[in-house]
Amino acid sequence: SLMNLATEWVRCRKWLLPALERSQRFFSEVHIVDALVAGEDELYPTQDSAVVHTIVDYPAARAFVFLLAGGDLEDLRNTETCLIEKARLQGCNRVEYCGRRGWLRELGYEEIFSVGIKDI
Repeated sequence: SLMNLATEWVRCRKWLLPALERSQRFFSEVHIVDALVAGEDELYPTQDSAVVHTIVDYPAARAFVFLLAGGDLEDLRNTETCLIEKARLQGCNRVEYCGRRGWLRELGYEEIFSVGIKDI
């Protein structure tokens, strides 16, 4: 429900803000909340962490994408395990994590390329 989403967003926001601040050249908090309300993205809150994820269909893959994550690292490891199973059930054959290199290493992701941006 929207009320539950609003309550969980307020509770989890403190964990997601650092990732959101680094992502503001791509999307704002308003964009994320709008996508959550529209059902385009999903908030996965736990006791000590939270993840915002979406699904992206590419020509050769269906990817479960972690857009924002924050909170307790051990809790995020456990959350990731649950979300990978959810991704499989939703027909995804890939998981992508958008985040800093340190988080990628800690969670066991292969860095396949870097993205550079230049505002024009």
